Amino acid sequence: MLRTAMPHTDTTALTREAAELEKAARPLTVGWDASLAAHVLYLALNLKCVAETRTNTRLSEAAKGLVRFLHERIHQPVPGEIHFADELRMRLSLITQYAEGEHTATPTKVNAQGRVFALAAASLTAATQAQQLGHFGFEVVSFSAVAALAEAADQQRPDKLLVLFDDEDSTSKANTLRALGELRRSVLAGVPLVVQSSETSFESRLAAVRAGAGAFLPWPCPINDVLNALSPVVDIADPSPLRVMLVEDADSLASFYASILAEQGVDTVVVNHPNTVLDSIITFRPDLILLDMYLKDCSGLEMVNIIRQQRYLEGISIVLMATEQQRQRHQDAYALGVDGLLVKPLAADMLVTTITARARRHRRLFSHLASDSLTGTLSHSYFFAQLDVELARAARSHVPLTLARINLDHFKEVNDVYGHPTGDQVLRALARMLTERLRHSDVVGRFGGDEFAIILPDTPADVAAEVIDALREAFAKVTHCANHASFHLTFSAGIATSHDGIEVPALVAAVGAALDAAKAVGGGCVREEGVVAKPAPLSVG
Repeated sequence: MLRTAMPHTDTTALTREAAELEKAARPLTVGWDASLAAHVLYLALNLKCVAETRTNTRLSEAAKGLVRFLHERIHQPVPGEIHFADELRMRLSLITQYAEGEHTATPTKVNAQGRVFALAAASLTAATQAQQLGHFGFEVVSFSAVAALAEAADQQRPDKLLVLFDDEDSTSKANTLRALGELRRSVLAGVPLVVQSSETSFESRLAAVRAGAGAFLPWPCPINDVLNALSPVVDIADPSPLRVMLVEDADSLASFYASILAEQGVDTVVVNHPNTVLDSIITFRPDLILLDMYLKDCSGLEMVNIIRQQRYLEGISIVLMATEQQRQRHQDAYALGVDGLLVKPLAADMLVTTITARARRHRRLFSHLASDSLTGTLSHSYFFAQLDVELARAARSHVPLTLARINLDHFKEVNDVYGHPTGDQVLRALARMLTERLRHSDVVGRFGGDEFAIILPDTPADVAAEVIDALREAFAKVTHCANHASFHLTFSAGIATSHDGIEVPALVAAVGAALDAAKAVGGGCVREEGVVAKPAPLSVG
């Protein structure tokens, strides 16, 4: 097992007892041994007593749960359930965290993801899930009964519902889902529901669907799958309103069309002169260009040719406006790569439907082209293009911009020990945390391998250091699972802030030097141009 431990001041009796327990129980995750299970039960009972003397209630309860868990299985025939090892591993992980002083409370958030009501028969399961989701910015409130959940919902409506079934019988599951379904048709109407269950039969899936579940997951499953179900990954495209450039030299008509689009929340700019179109495209960065077929100084088709000659504009969506008399030019327009053609006069509903659909399609397509296939963050080349734009914007506005670079510690060991698929899961988990807990205005890209980069506009160095360090602390608490083992990882980070006259190569070099300095002191820390922020010495075991 690979474990990157969080630092603590000294080695207490609790941590020693927990470490001995985890080491002794590890073989049980591979194969059942009744005598070994009895020994582990004894160690868990001893840990419970020590925890009680130290008034560590959470650890005491977790140890007591492990005692009960092992006792039930020792007095049964050889355990046959396939999830025995997974549940044992989760219980051991929780014990280790409680012994090191961890809590299930939601950690300091960079960006909150919403409140989740978790319904689980096993409080240990709920606590584990709550802890992991909390690291990704969710506030999780756990319940053991539908009635308690309903009472809480009357006071404060949740954003999501998560139901965990680890060992309940089929009848209990059906009754729970039926009651929850009734609740969602009244008090919790419209609240997304996710069900996790160790039983994945057709009947179980059907019961979940009838309760209104939008997702059904096996128990256990990677944390990424739970996150995707609770908050599906959205396109990395700009979340701002759609942007449409209207090229029309008739002022009254242009204003009329622009007002129709603006009423639907579309950000619209009007360009009256063809010779300013290219400059306006660079400044405005439209998702779509709505272009009149006839302009005073050039034709619409000539304008299309001029736009398509610019390599950086090759994929931009263009819709032409033409009169009925200009229909013979339609074929020519499509041959030039025009995406659509509207016949004047334009009906308001047709204008809005056509333009918004095509603009949204262009943005989505650009998002896919610009994103890293594994993590969904910006690819290396597109990230640098965005950095160039944001740095120029910061210079014009005289505001600071901070660039952060993140590298996972001991990532090679993960690939070597657990395989590359597990390594990919770790990368996706980190990418998910970065994209969900940062601002929409922040830009996250994959720098390559196990490295990520972040653009934080309008952010001075001290604030950026706090933000990145909060993410570092949260990620270090995330439990990664592989086969019958679990582990934790940390990351190192360097940050550099722009100043007047600095260009992209110099800023990238500065943040690279800061990252190298963070790695040089042992990793697990954030380094800001020669200053270490909250170092976290690592121990690997």
